[in-house]
Amino acid sequence: MSNMYLPIGSVVELHNGSKKLMVIGIDMTDTNTNQTYDYCGVYYPEGFYDANNVFLFNNQDIAAVVHPGYDDQERRDFLERLASIKAGGEDSNVDYEFE
Repeated sequence: MSNMYLPIGSVVELHNGSKKLMVIGIDMTDTNTNQTYDYCGVYYPEGFYDANNVFLFNNQDIAAVVHPGYDDQERRDFLERLASIKAGGEDSNVDYEFE
């Protein structure tokens, strides 16, 4: 697991992948296996169209970043808070407020 995550909306190509994927989530856990992955993504340019076409993958699976997603201070603050939660510095049952 990496401490650095690509922004949501990044488009990547995976090793041995047949289509590009767009990142739609980070630090995702597969509830069937309890394994945690760096990312979840959907086919690009199709986007999400059903739960059977959401893919979990890690940084080492990425062959190329075709286009990075949007990055700003809000995202960087979120990543700092996520790192603190993962390190045990904050309660993981934190409610996020959206304005």
